[in-house]
Amino acid sequence: MKHIGTVLMKMKGLSMTAALLLLCVAAANAQWDSNSDNGEVIVHLFEWKWADIAAECENFLGPKGFAGVQVRAPVAGFKEGLH
Repeated sequence: MKHIGTVLMKMKGLSMTAALLLLCVAAANAQWDSNSDNGEVIVHLFEWKWADIAAECENFLGPKGFAGVQVRAPVAGFKEGLH
């Protein structure tokens, strides 16, 4: 009975190791998988209001082929009263 428990613990450890390895490989490959077909440039829109970011993306950045937008964390804006 003790042997079965040891085997189950080893299988659990092996499956956790395999899952962690798969997660690391997926994360490493994600850096090369662009969200955009032709764009590679990301724009920083820190301190912008959400509505202004949406308008900029829809009206200018998206049509011009920009790959993405980086914004401040919402919590940072609330702490400084920028919401």
